[in-house]
Amino acid sequence: RAAGVGFTDFIICPVGEPHSPIYDSWLAPRDGGTRLHLGNDILAPAGTPLYAVVSGVVTQKTNRFGGITISLMGDNGNRYYYAHLSAWEGGNGWVPQGTVIGYVGDTGNATGIPHLHFQIMPGNGVPVNPYPSIVQAGC
Repeated sequence: RAAGVGFTDFIICPVGEPHSPIYDSWLAPRDGGTRLHLGNDILAPAGTPLYAVVSGVVTQKTNRFGGITISLMGDNGNRYYYAHLSAWEGGNGWVPQGTVIGYVGDTGNATGIPHLHFQIMPGNGVPVNPYPSIVQAGC
């Protein structure tokens, strides 16, 4: 399957209101063209709640690019990655769909632009374009 072609996941919107209109930033150049954007960004005010898009296991981590991040290994076998959070809510472990798991921020390489970087990895594999799933979720 080409990156994201034909894939739609049945999720809820990962970001609470208010947030910007959704746009497809999949594969946009990053860092002077040395990397590609492997997700979609959803701009929202810092502190906007982030939700578990499906039921699954939350793992909280930090890294240089993503800052404060969450990996959600869904009960459906797909993995979801949330980056640039301002803070986590709760701890590591299983959560039901719709649980607040964190808050929009600008950590990592997103300084000054609060947003959620969101990825979907079907079967815990390579990322696919999350845009069709985000739109279907009504974001």
